[in-house]
Amino acid sequence: MWKHVATVFLFVLCGNAFSCSIPAQGSYWTHDELIERTDTIYLATPVSEDHRFKFKVLEVLKGQDATEFQWRGFRSKDQHASNDFDAHENPDFWKEGDEQVARSPYYGGACTLQFTFVLGENYLIFKESPGHFHSAEIIKSPSDKWYQYVRAKVTHNK
Repeated sequence: MWKHVATVFLFVLCGNAFSCSIPAQGSYWTHDELIERTDTIYLATPVSEDHRFKFKVLEVLKGQDATEFQWRGFRSKDQHASNDFDAHENPDFWKEGDEQVARSPYYGGACTLQFTFVLGENYLIFKESPGHFHSAEIIKSPSDKWYQYVRAKVTHNK
């Protein structure tokens, strides 16, 4: 009996120590790796907010031409962060690794980020790489530094 109680106690005590065994594609990549290794990059705006977000494609930066697509529903426990890091001019956005800033958090044990989307915002979506902190950044202007950087890299690599 005590053996079972001790086992349950250890699972409860160590529950937060368990982590995702297979992080989502894009985790731990640099910005350049994210751009290079992602097959489909869209500038898109949400048209529905159900369990699977549906987006209208505003621009295809890389990959298959489409007018709409669905991306599995990410719903953060937090409120939507409408942060574009000063049009991505903030130097902390450009840091790599643990020092970079992100509008979407990872929660303990999660295999993917907890993205949020709202109608009326535009997002730069790296469709196959939901594991990178910057896979779904808000783009408020064509002069946004992240948007311009990705466009230049994609154009250069063609």
